[in-house]
Amino acid sequence: MKNPRPKKKHRWLITFGILSILVIAPFSAYPLSYQPQVIAQSAYEQATQKQGYYQFVVPSSNVGVIFYPGGLVNPNAYAAFAQTLSSEANASVFVTQPLWNLAITNIEGASAIIKANPNVDHWIIGGHSLGGTSAAFYAIDHLEQIDGIFFLASYTTEDADFSQTSLPILTITGANDEILDQETYQAAQIYHSPITTNYVIQGGNHSQFGDYGLQRGDGIATLTQIEQMTETLMVMITWLSVVTLI
Repeated sequence: MKNPRPKKKHRWLITFGILSILVIAPFSAYPLSYQPQVIAQSAYEQATQKQGYYQFVVPSSNVGVIFYPGGLVNPNAYAAFAQTLSSEANASVFVTQPLWNLAITNIEGASAIIKANPNVDHWIIGGHSLGGTSAAFYAIDHLEQIDGIFFLASYTTEDADFSQTSLPILTITGANDEILDQETYQAAQIYHSPITTNYVIQGGNHSQFGDYGLQRGDGIATLTQIEQMTETLMVMITWLSVVTLI
C-alpha cells in the first residue's frame, strides 16, 4: 500500500498562504477563529483533554479515528460530532488541537495519538476542509499505519497522491457548499485510490460539518446542523464498518 514519498513544496506554499491570512485577519472583517456553539461546547466538556488533542475513548474498541479540524475553526466545534461518532461506531475518536486552529501547522499531530494508544489496531484519519488536506499529508507519509482516510468538504492534492495505493477513501460534500472549490475538488479525484466513495449531502453546506455557525461566504443550508451531522455520521459509520474489516 506504500508509494514513493511525495514532494513537499506545495505544503510550504499552503502553509505560507495560511500564515498570510493570519497576518491580515486581525485587520479584516473575518473572525480570527470560529467558535463552537452550545451543543458542541457541551459535548467537549464531556471529553478527556490530552496534550494537543481531546478524546472520546472506548476502551474495548480496537478502532481509532483521528480528526483534523477545519482551518481557523476552534476544534471544540467538532466535539458533538466526535462524541456521537465514538458512541455509535464503537470507536475511539481523537480531535487534534493545532496551533492557531490550523491543522497544517501540526501535520504530524496524529503520531502522538497513535503512540499513546497501542491497543488500537485500525487507524482512520481525516478532517474537515483544510483539516482533511492536512490529514492527507500525514496519511501519505504513514501508509503502513493508516487503514482509511475521509474528507469532509475537502480534498487531497498531488503532494498526497493515493492513486497507486489501495487505501479506502471517503469524501462527503454538501450540495450548497459555496466555500469548497468544486473545480479543484473534481480535479483532485485523480489522486484518489481505486477504493473511493463519494457522497453528496443534498441541502448541506460547508459550515455544518462542524458546529460553529455560518462561515462567511458559505451557502445557506436547507438542512439543520443536526440533520447534516446525522447524515454525515450515517455515511461515515457505514463506511467505517466496511473499512475496518478489510
